[in-house]
Amino acid sequence: MRKPFLFLALSLGIVTLHADLQSQALNLHQKAVEKFHEGDPNTSSQLAAQSYLLLKQDSNSKNDDLTACSGLSAQAARNAGNFPRAQKWFRIALTHANPTDSIIYRSELAEMLMKNGNLEEAWNSLEPAPEIPPPSAILSQWYQTQAKLHLACGLPSQAKISIEKALSSLPATQSQNKLALSIDAAGINLRLNQPISAEIKDIQSQINNLSEPHPEILSAFYSMAAQAPHLTAAKSLSFLKKIDLESIPEPARLTFSVTLAEAYLKNAKPQLASKTLAPVISSELLPDDHPLLSQALSLMADANNDESFALQSSKVALRWLEQSNDSDLLLGLQRTVDPLSPLIKHAPTHLPTTALSSQNHALRKRLNGKTTLPTKQTILYLIYSKNFKKHYGALVFQQSQKPIWIELGPAQKIHKRIFNTIYTAERTIAGKNNGGYRLIVPLTL
Repeated sequence: MRKPFLFLALSLGIVTLHADLQSQALNLHQKAVEKFHEGDPNTSSQLAAQSYLLLKQDSNSKNDDLTACSGLSAQAARNAGNFPRAQKWFRIALTHANPTDSIIYRSELAEMLMKNGNLEEAWNSLEPAPEIPPPSAILSQWYQTQAKLHLACGLPSQAKISIEKALSSLPATQSQNKLALSIDAAGINLRLNQPISAEIKDIQSQINNLSEPHPEILSAFYSMAAQAPHLTAAKSLSFLKKIDLESIPEPARLTFSVTLAEAYLKNAKPQLASKTLAPVISSELLPDDHPLLSQALSLMADANNDESFALQSSKVALRWLEQSNDSDLLLGLQRTVDPLSPLIKHAPTHLPTTALSSQNHALRKRLNGKTTLPTKQTILYLIYSKNFKKHYGALVFQQSQKPIWIELGPAQKIHKRIFNTIYTAERTIAGKNNGGYRLIVPLTL
């Protein structure tokens, strides 16, 4: 008669154990949420992970609860800048997530990987496209992430298509998100060298209709609007000064500060530029291979005419290139860093070594890290920034001689000549008649 009683006691114990685990996990998750909102993402991620591990001990735990805990741990780790931990927990969340939640986590994981320079992994995490009908905020978020990845790959035309799909997928009630996507769309048109005056007026109207526009969205708008081609440098600066820096969350504040500093330099205010850049350069949020840090150091070199900042900027950019893989380079992500421009302006004696290092990076990786030195005569054609415009230059290497730097001129002018040459060649071929060619005079643009 004792065996049934023992079985019943064990059963009750298991029920009590399950209830106790669930209660502990719920309490930890609640504390994790509180820490997340208090701005302590490290603690939040750890508490959410502990909550998940407790739930995993209970075979009766629901997938929704496991998803919530692992997803929060991932999002908090991402906010803390701990990308390896965030990636691990995003992957765990995806093993439990329902189809709808998985779209959210795939989008967030892809965007994080993209910002960390892992384009190939980002694409693999984002795809395939969701099979849900619009309108849907989740579908819209997925298309927005796809647009950002296209931009990172240097494909603004494809990004424009994706951002238009994001806008058309968004529910009409989501005013803040519509505003953010409209800013993205205008920014893409700016990259495509298209006028954005109408877009600026439309976005300003959307802002006026909102009672409290999000500060981060406002800063993104003014950063984009300040780059409109029809604006003078003074007008661009006045746009940016409408934003209170302290109202912007710190990660976005760093980006905005760099934009503001550039505007100060364009308006011949180097001291204000230097003051604005100082918190960016000293920020603990930027690792020593971050493209934004490289850009900030480059601008600081301009503001102070200081070779040391130029050298630091170049080293940061090269570190970024060193941690990039070959697929990133082939996809065009190297365009986000510029190890050469600061040296051309402030430390030209360091230019040849850096130019060889950056130009031959992908080749050197394939040769097991061996540096390839020029033989006989080698010419490297470089594109760099000068007075905030793109220029071309050439480094001529000859054995046993000092490299020669040759300024080739503004990129816009050179691109126009290339366009004329191609256009002329195409028209010449099109004019072929009876096996001969008809000479076409180039159009003057």
